[in-house]
Amino acid sequence: MRTQPPEPTRIEIEDRYLRCLHCSRDQFRRRRMRLETASTTGMQPDWRESAADVFLCAHCGFIHGFLAR
Repeated sequence: MRTQPPEPTRIEIEDRYLRCLHCSRDQFRRRRMRLETASTTGMQPDWRESAADVFLCAHCGFIHGFLAR
């Protein structure tokens, strides 16, 4: 059974409301996305995991991502 996505909402980041870079709308669904990156230490890849908050535009689906500070 699939769960319903959260209701779209306005997102405020550092005292500014987010607007979609593609369609200029202001309604988004919030998600947490795991990021995997590889950096090379000598010849062995060093895998590091981090996460980002992503906001999906409710109108066009464009993904806006922000890394934690």
